[in-house]
Amino acid sequence: MEPKPPSYKRPEKPRIIWEGSQFVHHSLALVNRELCLQLIDKGCEVSIIPYEADQYGSDADTRFGALASRIRAPMSGPPDIHVRHQWPPNFTPPPKGRWVMIQPWEFGRLPEAWVEPMSTLVDELWVPSRHVLKTYVSSGIPADRVQVVPNGVNTRVFHPGAPPLPLRTNKSFKFLFVGGTIWRKGIDLLIQAYFSTFSAADNVALVIKDMGQDSFYRQQGAGDSIRDIQNSGKGPEILYLTEMLREHQMPGLFAACDCLVHPYRGEGFGLPILEAMACGLPVVATAGGASDDFCPPDLCYGISARRREIDVEGTRVVGGAGWVLEPNLEELKRLLRHVYENRDETASRARRAVDLVSAHYTWENAARQALRRMEIIAARPIRREQKTHGIVSG
Repeated sequence: MEPKPPSYKRPEKPRIIWEGSQFVHHSLALVNRELCLQLIDKGCEVSIIPYEADQYGSDADTRFGALASRIRAPMSGPPDIHVRHQWPPNFTPPPKGRWVMIQPWEFGRLPEAWVEPMSTLVDELWVPSRHVLKTYVSSGIPADRVQVVPNGVNTRVFHPGAPPLPLRTNKSFKFLFVGGTIWRKGIDLLIQAYFSTFSAADNVALVIKDMGQDSFYRQQGAGDSIRDIQNSGKGPEILYLTEMLREHQMPGLFAACDCLVHPYRGEGFGLPILEAMACGLPVVATAGGASDDFCPPDLCYGISARRREIDVEGTRVVGGAGWVLEPNLEELKRLLRHVYENRDETASRARRAVDLVSAHYTWENAARQALRRMEIIAARPIRREQKTHGIVSG
């Protein structure tokens, strides 16, 4: 008679170590802050290990004191779950606890060096969209190891009716781009389509809010090219914003504009798209990618795109090449004109999109899904320990 397997009792509230940036100006830190705050609110015992130096203090928001009090906080016992969310990824296993990695990726196939540790050491991989989940599975990660835990929006901050941020333009219609001005996010396509569709005589401006130039996208952005275009005095108006805007200021930027345009080639999620939708802004975005999860065709304007293989600089990927989506430039031009000329239609879509975000894409909902996964994982053996003892092979 075979011996019974050991019993693993499912804890009601897992003890959690969360490793990753907090008080830093980038989207990974935003995700960490919001999920940790929600887990703390739900009564979880959370100890936070920051990944990099803070760029601002916990006094930036009254909610952040709860996070500051959990920085390297002692725990009542060994952690059940160790979550790691940072860039670049760190594949050194944590000393204790089931290991969860949150790791988006934008280039169609994973780096080869990721596949073995992700398949054999990590207990569960969380990705923000079904698009990224498909990337993981097609790259050889076991399907049962990958779960979608989406990002969210703080709807108490991002909502319709925020006071508009003053912008230095007299144009009545303003397109908006928010994100790093890098090739992957399609800023070159947007500028080309905008200049092909409108002229200086049109009552329209393109507002570009550049982000990440002091972190992930340092020396990668198109800032110099954008300034050259501005200084030329030719074509339709462009406003180029580089100053840091805090989270509570961003809704004012959305409120000051009339349509968000994000013709991305590669995204793991597309958080500015969701934030714009929460603020009641119509959206034009690439179809077929990560934002499909929350951009249904009856609410958003999708740009058709084809798959395009690329070399991922400095990275050997599974299958020899990565890939992105190449948005159809002619369709982007058509959609810009359509949105500009059909404001009643776009406003109707935007109002319904607010309801979608409020119902399904809040941080509370995201944390609920994360906690559900943690409770399931906590009832299982720790994978890397089983591998060490020869019980599992992959």
